[in-house]
Amino acid sequence: MNNDLSTRQKHDREFGLAELIASQWPEWTATRRKHRPDEPYESVELVGPNGHRIDVSLDWRNPERVEFRGVYPQGYEHDDSWGVDNPKITSSIHRNPSVISKDIARRLMPGYLTAFAQVHKRMTDRLKAADNQATTVEALQTAFPALGEVYQGNKLGRWPLSLTVSYGGSSGTLELHSVPIEIIHSVLDAYYKEQANA
Repeated sequence: MNNDLSTRQKHDREFGLAELIASQWPEWTATRRKHRPDEPYESVELVGPNGHRIDVSLDWRNPERVEFRGVYPQGYEHDDSWGVDNPKITSSIHRNPSVISKDIARRLMPGYLTAFAQVHKRMTDRLKAADNQATTVEALQTAFPALGEVYQGNKLGRWPLSLTVSYGGSSGTLELHSVPIEIIHSVLDAYYKEQANA
């Protein structure tokens, strides 16, 4: 095989192989996907049920080899904060597609499905925490209209009093500047009473 492949040749070979593999799996299809409409680069993917996706990519340095890599849920492909590896395997492009598909099922899918489920749960937990934060901010704004408008998504109030609601909405940071000492006493009294009852 010629190692000096053009971008189009590379994508065509990736897509052709993906189509052959998808034909072995009834619920999967081969797709081309651009990350941005204006860029020439396309990702070739096997797309399955429940948002499962496998990236299909020839190795630029050795186009005799093809890599199959599990992809995180839609919208979280490049988020490295999950702390979960993207399982991947490589194979010779000359192997029979039916053999490659069985190899993917045996070597890639168990680890990928586990990682996908972990990422999906963390994603769901993150979205729930964001909703809880927004609910807390709205409740504080309703209870204390003098705090004014919300800014930066989770901040209320202006000098001399400002409030930042933490992610998850169960706590926050209150800043008081140049306020009467009686108010500070009241805040500290309420805080330490709460701590004593915790």
